[in-house]
Amino acid sequence: MLAAQTVWIILHHARSNPYRPLSNPRKSCTGKEARASMSAQPELTLGRVETWLSQRGIAAGPEEDGAVFMGFPGCDIGVYLHDDEAALVVAGMWRGRPAADRLDEMRAFIDAQHRSTYGPDLAVTPAHDSSRLLLSTQMVAYIGAGMSDAQLDAFMDMGLGMTRAFFSTVEERFPELVTWEED
Repeated sequence: MLAAQTVWIILHHARSNPYRPLSNPRKSCTGKEARASMSAQPELTLGRVETWLSQRGIAAGPEEDGAVFMGFPGCDIGVYLHDDEAALVVAGMWRGRPAADRLDEMRAFIDAQHRSTYGPDLAVTPAHDSSRLLLSTQMVAYIGAGMSDAQLDAFMDMGLGMTRAFFSTVEERFPELVTWEED
C-alpha cells in the first residue's frame, strides 16, 4: 500500500497541475454545452476502473480520497475522476527526487520530451522537501456523460503505458537518481 504522503502528493500535484486545460472542449466558444451527437455511454466510476485493473492483474490499493493508487517499479500512479472537469485522470509520480539545483536540467529534459512524444503532460515542481524536485505526469480524458468499455480500455492502457514509459526514460537518462531498490 502506498504511504499516505505519497497519496497526498499525487492528488495534490495532479489536481493542481499547471498543465490542466483551460477550457472544457465539450462547450462551444459561447460556453453553452455542445449537443450530444453520439449514443449515451455507461457512467464511469472508480469501481469500473478498479475492475479494469483487476482484470489485467494490476494490483491497486482500495479507493482512497476518491482515487485508486498503484505502485510500479520506479513510480506510483493514481487514477481519479475530476468532478469539476468531468474527466478521468491518470497521474504519476516518479520515486526519484532530483536536487533542486537541477531544476533547469529537468525542465530542459521535460521540454525535449514534450517536443518528441504525444504524452503524458509532464511537470517538475518542488517536492515536500524544498531541496528536492518532483517529476510528475498527467493524462486526461474528458468523459462527459460516460465512457464505453472500449474507451476505458484504450485510455487506461495508454495512460498507464505512456506514464511508465516516460519514467523508464527518466531512469535511463538519469541513472544516478535511481536510489531505491525495487520491491
